Amino acid sequence: SAAIGNKEPNRNDFVDAPYGTTPKPESMTDIEMGYRMNKDKYGWEANLYYMNYKDQLVLTGELNDVGAPLRINVDKSFRRGIELSGYWNILTNLRFDANLTLSQNKIQAFDETLYDYSIDFDIVRIKHENTDIAFSPSVISMAQLQYVVWKKGDPNKPQYRELGLGLIGRYVGKQYLDNTQSDYLSIDAYQLLDASIQWRSTTAKNNVIELRCMVNNALDHMYSSNGYTYSYIYGSRITEKFYYPQAGRFLLISLGFEI
Repeated sequence: SAAIGNKEPNRNDFVDAPYGTTPKPESMTDIEMGYRMNKDKYGWEANLYYMNYKDQLVLTGELNDVGAPLRINVDKSFRRGIELSGYWNILTNLRFDANLTLSQNKIQAFDETLYDYSIDFDIVRIKHENTDIAFSPSVISMAQLQYVVWKKGDPNKPQYRELGLGLIGRYVGKQYLDNTQSDYLSIDAYQLLDASIQWRSTTAKNNVIELRCMVNNALDHMYSSNGYTYSYIYGSRITEKFYYPQAGRFLLISLGFEI
């Protein structure tokens, strides 16, 4: 497939734009090629993509005065990679699903803008080339194992009962707080494991009742998935960075109805 998309800046892009500048609409040309195969017991899919941008609006890593993220236009950038996914029905009551995305997310060239507070608010511009786009990890993956412990009836008919267990593992690769690709301003890769138990039941009228209990971050991994940064010059360059710590192990219980 081949497609062209265009998008106007958001309201915040105009409100928070540096003095004397006006954000531009971004344009993208997307080319993709994929292959899918499904069998009774297994299936897989592969998709190659190349998204070429003109004036893409990318996050800078900074926040405005009320904590909203800031974006700027970069002249030329791209996102390209491969998406892989698949499933395997190991047994009639045991299923394995997984997906993996490997990508490059690059800005070909941009000027980093800093303010020199020691010299009457002078503007200093630093050129960067071929750097990673902020908050764009090059590796993302997920694997899930689902096991039906007990079931009664036909899943496609009323009055069906099922008790299932699940494990979900996720991995997010290293990413950067801004567009300079500085290791000092990076977010470490992290991996998480969630566990779940689920009860699903259908009534005589084919309504669905589902009770789910999830232990998220079951291994109590300490990690951060987001943050922000800003830099300025006061005699020398000063760079501040901040991270948002995420929850450790926690329990989530949900009850759902489908009528």
